[in-house]
Amino acid sequence: VMVCYFAPDLAFISFFFGIVNGTCIAGIYVVVSALCCQHFERWTATASSIVWASQSLNVFFGPAAANYFFAEFGTPEMFLLFGALTLHGLPAALVAKSPPWQTRKRVIEPTLLKAILAKQMRDVGTAEATRRALPVVQEDRGPPDTAVPQGSLSHNQQITLASQSQQQGYKIPTFQDATSRSELPVPHGKDAAPKSSSIRSYRIPTKLRSTLGVFLSPMFYLDSLSLGVQVYAMTTFFQVYVDLAQDKGIEASQAIFLMHVYCISDFVVRVIGGVIVDRGYVELETVIMLSFLGCVLACEAVAWSTSLAHLLLSSFVYGASAAIVLSLAPSLIICDFGGQPVPVVLGGMMFFSGLLLLTRPVLVGKFASPPARKRLKALLYWIMADKPFYSVSS
Repeated sequence: VMVCYFAPDLAFISFFFGIVNGTCIAGIYVVVSALCCQHFERWTATASSIVWASQSLNVFFGPAAANYFFAEFGTPEMFLLFGALTLHGLPAALVAKSPPWQTRKRVIEPTLLKAILAKQMRDVGTAEATRRALPVVQEDRGPPDTAVPQGSLSHNQQITLASQSQQQGYKIPTFQDATSRSELPVPHGKDAAPKSSSIRSYRIPTKLRSTLGVFLSPMFYLDSLSLGVQVYAMTTFFQVYVDLAQDKGIEASQAIFLMHVYCISDFVVRVIGGVIVDRGYVELETVIMLSFLGCVLACEAVAWSTSLAHLLLSSFVYGASAAIVLSLAPSLIICDFGGQPVPVVLGGMMFFSGLLLLTRPVLVGKFASPPARKRLKALLYWIMADKPFYSVSS
């Protein structure tokens, strides 16, 4: 944002403020949502809702600050000062990290590591001493005169002795079952491995294959489409709410109250919605279905309202309905894709939503006239009704 202070033209601002800043905001959304899931495993919905509820309050401070900076200093200075305000979040970003119990499994205690190494050294020493004490025969001399008694060696000694003898080119006449042969350690060295093992086909790790399989799941695209359409409708409302108010004979100075009412209901429902889901008062699927149905009804009411009071009521209902889906996206991922990494799945869903948002300027510009805009909003918000019925059928 601060780089836009040096912008020579609009293309410079479009790149840094649009592409670079948009990429960073999407990354923050994914990382913060993942940290909420890691730190609050039992209260994921509550944590995500509270964290993202704070952005609803920006409407009370952001536009006023931008207008003041623009009026007092100008457009370049407005970007510079807003970037300076954003920079205050850097200390919090430096201390944010995954909880200790998420990384504890990757570390081996030093005492445990020493014990493992000592046991391996003792096993190797015992096997070497046993090999020297037993009669062995070269592999090309045929079977030995006297077989080594099976009961004279322990099970582990037989396994280790057979493995080390194969490295030296000897054959030890022992009798092992299928389970013991499957537990033989892999010999090391240039000549120890068979020739067929020198060329091995590369296989994708199982965990990575499972994660990539999420992107082939129909449920992933259904959830992504649901989130994308919700964001699409919300951002469209933010873009045209002033025009809608003016089309109905309402002054632009009063249209800002639509955003105030929207953000108040958005903030309250985001805080309460997570608690309701985590407490188990209402199922997550039911909450999301009611959210989309509420968005459909509220946005249709916005399109057909004729007075400021009707618009305020519609905005209030719409803000309360849209807040649930946007704040419960991590919980929805855990519910539908349990065991999969939340950052990867959520990042894929956000990427899919971003592709949908690329069509918004063209679509809104095409339906610029008031009658066409009404048909546009009716079309957009009736599309949102598909998700509740799909969720019920699944």
